[in-house]
Amino acid sequence: MSGTFWTTYRFEAKYEGCSDGFFEGAEIFGRCQHPIQDGSGEGVFAGVTGRLDFKDNVETGDLPYRGHLRF
Repeated sequence: MSGTFWTTYRFEAKYEGCSDGFFEGAEIFGRCQHPIQDGSGEGVFAGVTGRLDFKDNVETGDLPYRGHLRF
């Protein structure tokens, strides 16, 4: 069985040397929130709602996530 769904996202981060909205340095920390778009689920994800959250690990490059899906 397979399926898909679409999300939107909001990204928040802090950067070294950031001024007036310009990213001049490396990311210090960051995270993003991905709410599932209503009605976008297909296949096994038909009718799914919820959100996935990612947190940047700037030292390792990992993107651990957590979230909830409702069917």
